[in-house]
Amino acid sequence: MRNLASISILLVPFLALSSCRSLPDVPGTSVRVLYSEGGMSTKSPVDIVVAPVRDETGESTAPCDTLRAAFADALVRRRYSPLSIEYISSTLEAEAAGSAGAPIPASYHPGTLGEDAVLRVAIKTWDMTNWQSQRQLGVCVDAWMIDSIDPLGTELWGARYEKTLDMELTQNRYPTESVLMGYCCEKIAAELMDCMPARTPRPGL
Repeated sequence: MRNLASISILLVPFLALSSCRSLPDVPGTSVRVLYSEGGMSTKSPVDIVVAPVRDETGESTAPCDTLRAAFADALVRRRYSPLSIEYISSTLEAEAAGSAGAPIPASYHPGTLGEDAVLRVAIKTWDMTNWQSQRQLGVCVDAWMIDSIDPLGTELWGARYEKTLDMELTQNRYPTESVLMGYCCEKIAAELMDCMPARTPRPGL
C-alpha cells in the first residue's frame, strides 16, 4: 500500500501538467475588441476587400498571403462576401499597367472595386523562437474593418488577437510544416472574425 501511495504522489504532478496542456482552447478568449460601436450594423457591409496583410514585425517571416486567404475564408463563414483575391490582384495589375507601371498599392484606394468595406490586417508580433523546438508560435494580429466610403473616418470595427499557439501535441495531424502553419493562420483568422458581428442577410441584399 505504501508503494502504491508513493507512486500516486509521483504521478500527480505529471497528470496535472498533462491535463493542463490538453485543455481545449475557448474561442474568443485570445481576442480583445478594440472598437465596436455599432458601425457594422449601421453600415451593413456585404462585399469586402481583404487588403494585403501588413507585416509590421520588421522580420518578414510571417506567411502574409496564407493569412490573407484565411481571413477571406473566415469572412465567408460570417456570411460576408469577400472579393476574390485573384480578382483584386488582376484588376489592380490592369490599372497599374495603364498608369505607366505605377505600383499596385498606389493604384488602389477604398471603393475602387465597388466594395462596401475593407478589412485591414496588421501583424504586430510573429515570434517563431520556439517553433522548431516546441512548435510554439507567439502571435499578435490586429484586424480593422474600414468603411470604403469614408476610409479616414472612424473604423467600423477592430480587434486584436494575442496568444502563444502551442501546436506540439497536435502537429502530427498535419503532413507538412506548411500545412501546420496554414492551420495556425486559419485559427487566428477564425477567432478574430468570430468576435465580429456576423452579417444578417436582408431581402435584396
